[in-house]
Order: sequence, then C-alpha cells, then structure tokens
Amino acid sequence: MTGKHRPELDRSGTPAPPSGFEHVVAPSGAGTVHAVVGGTGPPLVLLHGWPQTWWTWHKVMPQLAANHQVIVPDLRGVGGSSITAGGYDKRTMAGDVLTMLQALGHERASVVGHDIGGQVAYAFAAQHPERTAHLAIMSAHVPDATCLDYRLLPGGPWKWWWALHMVEDVADRLIASNLDFYIDHRIDRHDSGTNYDTSGITAFDRGVYVRAYAAPGALTASLQWYRAFPTDIADNESDFLTRPLAVPYLALADPVTLPEMSRQAARIARDPEVALVEPCGHWLPEQQPDLVVGALSEFLQRTG
Repeated sequence: MTGKHRPELDRSGTPAPPSGFEHVVAPSGAGTVHAVVGGTGPPLVLLHGWPQTWWTWHKVMPQLAANHQVIVPDLRGVGGSSITAGGYDKRTMAGDVLTMLQALGHERASVVGHDIGGQVAYAFAAQHPERTAHLAIMSAHVPDATCLDYRLLPGGPWKWWWALHMVEDVADRLIASNLDFYIDHRIDRHDSGTNYDTSGITAFDRGVYVRAYAAPGALTASLQWYRAFPTDIADNESDFLTRPLAVPYLALADPVTLPEMSRQAARIARDPEVALVEPCGHWLPEQQPDLVVGALSEFLQRTG
C-alpha cells in the first residue's frame, strides 16, 4: 500500500489522518468545509466521489505530500463538511474548494477529482481557470447533454444508480434501510462483470463510508449531488461552448470510463492528455494507488 498507515479512529469515529496531516475546518457562507491537510509545496486538492469521503485518498496522500501541500476536503453534505439546505450543483460545491484554499492562504492550486469529485474539479477549473494550475479527473463523466440519452435498460450508456439517486424520498429510504449492503454493492459491482478486484477496499474502509453516510441528513445530502445534474448539464454545456480550458488537463480512466472520458477530453481542455489505468475498476485511488501516484506526479510537472 502506498503511504503506510495503520487505520485508527479518532474520538468522533472518523479515521485519524495519516502522519503529517491534520484536520482543518474553514467557514463558508453556508456552514463549514472540512479537509485533511499535510505536506509542503504547491497546493494540490483531491476531491472524492460517492459513496466516499476524504479517506478514499489515504493510500496516495503521504507520497504526494512529499512535493505538495495536499488538501483533501469532504464534499458538502458528508464527513466533516456541513449539510446545507441547497447548493449541491457543482459550481456551488466548487465554491467550497475556493473557500478552503483561501483559508489556507492559496491563490492557485492543482485540482484532482474522482467520480463526483471530478465533476466538482471541472466546475472549479471552469469558473476559476486563473486559480487552476492543473486539472485531473479520474473515472468520471462530467454531466453533459449525452446524459439525457441514457437508456433505461442495458445495451448502451447505463448508469441506473444515477436515476435511482435522483428519485426523492424513495432512494433515501431504500438505501438507508440497508446502507452497508448498498455501499458494498456499489464498490464491488460498480462495473458489473468487469470490475477489477476490490478486496483492497477493506472492511475498515467500507465502515468509514457507512458511518459517514449514516450520519443524520448525510445520505440525502449526498443524493442531492445527483439531483443537481439538470443544473450541472446546463452549466457544463455553457462552459464547453465558451471556454475549453487552457490549463493542463489529465483524464485518468479505467477501462470502462475510457471511451466516455476520451470523447469529453477535447470539450474540457484545449490540450488534453488521456491515460488508461489497468487493470483497474472504478476506484482508482484505492485499487491502484501506486499507478495513480506515478501518473499524477508526472502530470503535475507539466506547465501550461
């Protein structure tokens, strides 16, 4: 495992940060943003997806911290960040990233996101290109107009859980009633029939995520990330048309997301780089941490 760290829990029941990292909380207009921060050098933000927290990056954080100040927030609504009444569109969530950077005294940062975090990372770069040194997105589809053509049945693009998560009340109650089973299912069968070995995502790791999403209001807040997709699609289509990014961009894909991310790459940035991580499933930072560290370390040396 990259970044040897014996899992422990702090007094709140959340994981203790790796050695050299600490919890940081920054106020925002809607509450507070929590992050785990460590290392020295140019700032590097790592954003997690669903159903995870900052902990998804724990295997890669120590090595990346050798050359960067690594800033790993919890997305709005889960972990140590505030649950809010609204603001789950990705532009607003990107504002939480800016809040944390300003609290730490940074004007500019490299931003990396996995899954939903990749969508937030794009929104940050699109709204704040002057503040973005590098952008990397892992195993994520930035919501665009193609999402409107997703199929109800298998045979084409088929993200059934996106649709489920968007059904208010029904999804909340069904998932909450068997949260540990559902999180296991999403981890182990995200890409049914093709997903790479997930045994490296341990019972401890899964327990971290279950506890975080079982907190009062957290599951519903996280489902709002999906319920904001219609707003995100409109925002992203506008950004794609008006300003393909000039910042260095890396699309880091698993075999399943490679076609989708390759298609989007030129819409996101003027000079994109697309790289495949294999063998791997959806959960790149946990399934292939050494390959992720290597790819990011090389990419972050690029200059725009």
